Amino acid sequence: MSKSLQSKRLIIKNIILEFYQNAMNDFLIGYHFKHLNSPKTLSKHTERVAEFWNLHLLGYVEDKGHLPFKLIDAHVPLKIKPGEVGRWEILFYEVLKEHCTDPELEEEWKSKIKLFKEQLINHKKIKESLNNST
Repeated sequence: MSKSLQSKRLIIKNIILEFYQNAMNDFLIGYHFKHLNSPKTLSKHTERVAEFWNLHLLGYVEDKGHLPFKLIDAHVPLKIKPGEVGRWEILFYEVLKEHCTDPELEEEWKSKIKLFKEQLINHKKIKESLNNST
């Protein structure tokens, strides 16, 4: 693995850790992260999320045991509302602005965040989960 790839993987890992610290304590979306209440659970989850972003930003996954990534299926049970996805986007942008030291990676990440935001808001399974909420 090249030094550049290693450097970008470390940036991604650190941003994910920072994002989760912020998101877990957020007034609007923090409740979605309560299941990550132990250090071991949080560590396993953030490792998987970092690998998800490594794949989408770098085209590389070190731990193939994390595959496949099922973004929509993983989020359907959460019954995420569009405003909560918007808050996720804002928090991610804040963390990127403060902690991303690679401008190209930051711009690519922002474009992926927009894409995933639209997928989460507009996917039929997500909309159905909200319509079936009681």
